[in-house]
Amino acid sequence: GRPKGVVVEHRSLTNYVVRCATAYPSLRGATPAHASVGFDAGVTGLFGALTVGGSVHLAAFDDRLPQRGERDGVSYTFLKVTPAHLSFAMDALPEDFGPSVQLMVGGAAVQGADLARWRASHPGVSIVNHYGPTEVTVGCTDYPVPDGDLADGPVPIGKPMTNIRAFVLDRWLSPVPPGAPGELYFAGLGVARGYLGRAALTADRFVACPFGSGERMYRTGDVARWRQDGNLEFLGRADDQVKIRGFRVEPGEVTSVLAGHRSVAESVVVAREDRPGDVRLIAYVVPAASVRTSQADAMTVAGDLTTALRAFLSERLPDYMVPAAVVLLDTMPLTANGKVDRGALPAPDFAGAAGAGTAGSPREELLCALFAEVLGLPRVGVDDDFFALGGHSLAATRLVARLWAAAGLDLSVRSVFESPTPALLAARTGGASRDDDFDVLLPLRTSGALPPLFCVHPVMGLSWSYSRLLAHLDPRRPVYGLQARAVRDAVRTPRGIDEMAEDYAERIREIQPHGPYALLGWSFGGIVAHAVATRLQEAGDRVALLALLDTRVPTGAATEITDNEDEMMAAKMRRAGLDERALERYLSTLEPPVRERLVTRERAIARAALNNNALLRGFTPGKCDGDVVFFTAGDDQDVANAWRGHVGGAVHNHAVPCAHRDMLTPEPAALIARVVEDHLATPHGWGDPADRTRPAGGTSTDKGKGRI
Repeated sequence: GRPKGVVVEHRSLTNYVVRCATAYPSLRGATPAHASVGFDAGVTGLFGALTVGGSVHLAAFDDRLPQRGERDGVSYTFLKVTPAHLSFAMDALPEDFGPSVQLMVGGAAVQGADLARWRASHPGVSIVNHYGPTEVTVGCTDYPVPDGDLADGPVPIGKPMTNIRAFVLDRWLSPVPPGAPGELYFAGLGVARGYLGRAALTADRFVACPFGSGERMYRTGDVARWRQDGNLEFLGRADDQVKIRGFRVEPGEVTSVLAGHRSVAESVVVAREDRPGDVRLIAYVVPAASVRTSQADAMTVAGDLTTALRAFLSERLPDYMVPAAVVLLDTMPLTANGKVDRGALPAPDFAGAAGAGTAGSPREELLCALFAEVLGLPRVGVDDDFFALGGHSLAATRLVARLWAAAGLDLSVRSVFESPTPALLAARTGGASRDDDFDVLLPLRTSGALPPLFCVHPVMGLSWSYSRLLAHLDPRRPVYGLQARAVRDAVRTPRGIDEMAEDYAERIREIQPHGPYALLGWSFGGIVAHAVATRLQEAGDRVALLALLDTRVPTGAATEITDNEDEMMAAKMRRAGLDERALERYLSTLEPPVRERLVTRERAIARAALNNNALLRGFTPGKCDGDVVFFTAGDDQDVANAWRGHVGGAVHNHAVPCAHRDMLTPEPAALIARVVEDHLATPHGWGDPADRTRPAGGTSTDKGKGRI
């Protein structure tokens, strides 16, 4: 941004430098001047040393600083650094590097744990914590750190310097009692004139002092409090104060608590609004050297540490102050002046953190979908923690509302806190995996007065993924899935698509004896749904809706696919973003009976997929009456047009902006469900020739394509 240009009078600088001579006597020795002359932190070591006869060594603060001092025969007696410099010195420079007499830390808040670590290697060196904005001439308070043990958390910033007065005030400029937070103001000889050529900014920050005659004071924008011992404690920035779900939060307070964990070397907590209206606290942490590990174990350690840190904060802070995510960094990004570069802090990757475990039941599948919808993520795994992925109490309230609307589950927000993963919540609601979850007819929602929707499984044989439509379809509409027999029974597998379609038509009539019927199928399921529609029409029933989700017309040629179940399972894992090691780690966490059941189930699904692919060889679809409502993944209209020869009516194509495998992720599922409901709401249904030319919600006709 634009430099403020602080106009500091010579008398103010003289007031500060004269005090340096007595407050920091080690300036009479040698000090490195490593800060830019445009950064007021360099004033102490430069003018403070020169005015008392000390020597100044011009040198950059990098990993060659000790060698430069040795080369030039300089032994430093005084050193002023920022907390970031101090951390760098402890990690990258020789252990014995440092001043022989006095260390000054300033420019940002410093933690007691950092000073304790440094003092352990430099027991005879005094430490002073120095505080002061440029507008009050370099420094206005300091705190000589006493000998002995240092408490965790922020180090006090001390008492006002000579000819400086400090005030901790409320919004009405009245003093707050000791221990209460307020905004920090300074008056006295150190207060600058203002900002060069910026009258409005000067008037905003340099205000009339109600405690002096015609005097001005500087409003720092820092939040502080008086301690019982008369020292000031810095709490954070007033302009960093944010509202999190209606609560005012100082990120600096959270940083202070986080810094008290023994595994944290550096930390900062900031408020981010990566999605409009969704302000979240994010913690950035550089782990202590003791927890850094090899690349092979990095993912495991990172997961354990982030979980431990969130638990640590949860024990000490209210829910709204616990960061939505903890991001681990190798190093903290810094500005040229050695302060944390907040603009360079990366956005948390909630999507990359998700995906732990696959659903074991339709209820778990539904919960995964609703978790993803509420959290704004493409997918969520069955073992993913709602709060670790950025959820909070208000988001939990939205989740509870969606669970009631989609599945009639009457849960409290407390239930989400106590069972924060889809697996735990499914078990709590009696929706854990059961044998009947693999039946040919799968009830996804049985209640409701509207005609039901029947969804035919994709190639893997299960219809659980259609549970993701429940939250977006009319809650009065029952929904059933049709699943491959091969998943449950390796013997009674159909010998062709026609036989499979006849079987499914019978199962449909068990629920709905007569039409009009509503059918939907994704990918392979669309081929079978088309065949089922043909069978039902041949029996004299009407099909009100035939919806195909990115289904390609089979050519009858042999498909290029493995005939090995293990290879099929491996391919499924890769599509889910898992590698062998990730799967092994996940399986190792399960009890042997659960692990055996999971592997058996996955083999059955692979068997069904192999069988379904085999059934496509030599199969060519027939022709059914009426229209097709088609959903294309992307813009390839040819996929939809290929069905024109297999329907008596029109092909109403809707382009969905997603990949084929993502057709039932939250946003596409919501859009597909809306269009399906649009079609089912027409007076005659889409199987009636009288209604064939009506666009679906105004988005398309048989002559063109529309984007949902």
